[in-house]
Amino acid sequence: MKIFFVSAFAGLMLLCIQLSAQVAVHVNDCSWITVSLVDGPDGLPVSTTEIGPGPDGYYLFYSDASETKLLMEGELGNGLRQGLWKYFNPDGTLYCRCHYANGQLNGLYETLNPDGTVSMSMMMLNDSPVENK
Repeated sequence: MKIFFVSAFAGLMLLCIQLSAQVAVHVNDCSWITVSLVDGPDGLPVSTTEIGPGPDGYYLFYSDASETKLLMEGELGNGLRQGLWKYFNPDGTLYCRCHYANGQLNGLYETLNPDGTVSMSMMMLNDSPVENK
């Protein structure tokens, strides 16, 4: 019982430290973020955001200076994306969550429907899908 309590307390403390260490960033005011339009698979323009290398930390990336439109959030370590990253629709709903290691997609990659259900899920390794065998 004591071990569980200590580990739960330690986890809560780490969460509090992480939440207090978040940095809000406006994407248009950041020199290490590039936003551009590219042709999507259907030929329509799609906005892409290239990040890094940037200063280490946990970031909340906003599209507006008033910090009301969260675009994405995640951690930079060694200047590159690390761990879980979340990407949001303009209405604030989560549309993608994925895992990075050293700036490359590694692990679970999911896109979500507006109601929060998973629309697509795949495993990634070094930015490439892992084939099921």
